[in-house]
Amino acid sequence: MASKPPKQPQHLIGKSTSEIIVKSEHCAALKRHGIVVAGISDAAHPFSMCRLPAWHTEVLACFAGRGLQWVGGQWVQQTPGMVCIAPDGATQAFHAVRSQRWGFVWVQYHPGKLPLATREVTLSTADPEALRSSVALLHRELEGPANPAILQQLADLLQMLVMRILGRHEFDPRVTRVIERVAADLSYPWTLKDLAKTAKVSSEQLRRLFHRYLGRSPLRRVLELRLAHAAERLRTTEEKLETIAHAVGYRSVYALSSAFSREVGCSPSVFRRRTRAASPRGG
Repeated sequence: MASKPPKQPQHLIGKSTSEIIVKSEHCAALKRHGIVVAGISDAAHPFSMCRLPAWHTEVLACFAGRGLQWVGGQWVQQTPGMVCIAPDGATQAFHAVRSQRWGFVWVQYHPGKLPLATREVTLSTADPEALRSSVALLHRELEGPANPAILQQLADLLQMLVMRILGRHEFDPRVTRVIERVAADLSYPWTLKDLAKTAKVSSEQLRRLFHRYLGRSPLRRVLELRLAHAAERLRTTEEKLETIAHAVGYRSVYALSSAFSREVGCSPSVFRRRTRAASPRGG
């Protein structure tokens, strides 16, 4: 077992791993909930994922076998019934182990779409079978003449199951409201006063709420959301840097590049080249 995750992003599936994947670009019903992609994996060595940092929030639930997940600075064994909740901006690393298959279901969200009480990778427990079944039914429905009403009901069910898992984690609805509002309009020049007005609290109270639940300031979280969405566009589109910069709230390419390089460790152009060959599972 590796002592630490790789220093570079890694996406290794391997011939012995099989997956079914449902992407929002093929299932509009998922977009309503901010879901980018969902899937079911039957993984075997050398399957390995490492996102440094991750640009989506992911909920991953093990239903068979075992694998390893990077949590709190160490590798933690994932066994049936365990759920990993990994926010965007955190290091998301996990891999299969030799001579052991690992079955898990996973759902990836756009940044800011889930009300997480922490910015760290956390573990929980839940029955994974309902989550697994909802993704499998979505995939099956899309294989035939898909009924939009059925797709929407299945997407709603998937969302409710994820929210039930998150219900075990305390969060404040005022923090959630601010994050959702910012994520919906990243081009707006948000100030602390604007954010406090959205939460219907004072600026100082909002600072305390964000530090309590997220361990960072409100404007720091705005920065993270801007860069997460910029990274997603860099990875998945051919848009010009100027277009991306304006879409996520920067007045110039220089401003975006400065913030991106400082936080991510490379320029937007370098990031785009490195992730150009990313697989359908996302970065």
